[in-house]
Amino acid sequence: MSSAVLVSGQLRTWSQCLPTLQWACFRKMEDPHFYISCANDEQANDAYLIGKHYAPEKVHIEIVDQPAFDDADKYLPSSLHAPYTISVPPKSILAQAWQMNRVYDLAMNNGAEKHDTFIRCRPDLWMTDFILSRREKPIWENSVSSPWWGRFAGCNDRFAVMGRVAASHYFTLYSNLNMLLDLGCPLHPESLLLAQLETNGVEVHHTLNAVFSTLRLNGERRFPEIQAQEIAEYARSK
Repeated sequence: MSSAVLVSGQLRTWSQCLPTLQWACFRKMEDPHFYISCANDEQANDAYLIGKHYAPEKVHIEIVDQPAFDDADKYLPSSLHAPYTISVPPKSILAQAWQMNRVYDLAMNNGAEKHDTFIRCRPDLWMTDFILSRREKPIWENSVSSPWWGRFAGCNDRFAVMGRVAASHYFTLYSNLNMLLDLGCPLHPESLLLAQLETNGVEVHHTLNAVFSTLRLNGERRFPEIQAQEIAEYARSK
């Protein structure tokens, strides 16, 4: 049994968050291998800090220039019926989706099909608690376990544990973006992710016990957003 940890996007506060992720999360994974695709910016070389914890043969890293997405604002009308107002411009939503697709390609081009479990992890997560019980482990290849909170009427898109087949859909949202918008899904990250999973028949479990903050470059921490409805839905799942 082995795990593929896919990290993508702007590394921002990866250097500060990595110790928390390693202690609370990565060390609990079964034989983790890391696939990191990051934007070419001032923090990009921080990707190699993972080498302090894992052997070179278990680490694959690429630093890439993201597309400009100059026409991203054409998607703004699709955000007007989002269940929650988008907190970033369309360009950022497209960039995240594009980089997730890119890191999946990196993984698969480097033998990731051998792994049983795939983990989605943003690089700016200050992990405070993570428990992967037997119940939350992917029970079959086409299932995803995502945090029960921070869903915003969709699926928390910052961290998840999933099977091999589910990963092929979870990380390839970008290639299906226009199709999902044509179906009526709003330009809203969490809504798009849930729509992508459901459209492809992925079994989604909003039950993962993962608690983390998002650490910004200015030192600000975005603490877990937990809504009463999410607590009620989580309680009903038990």
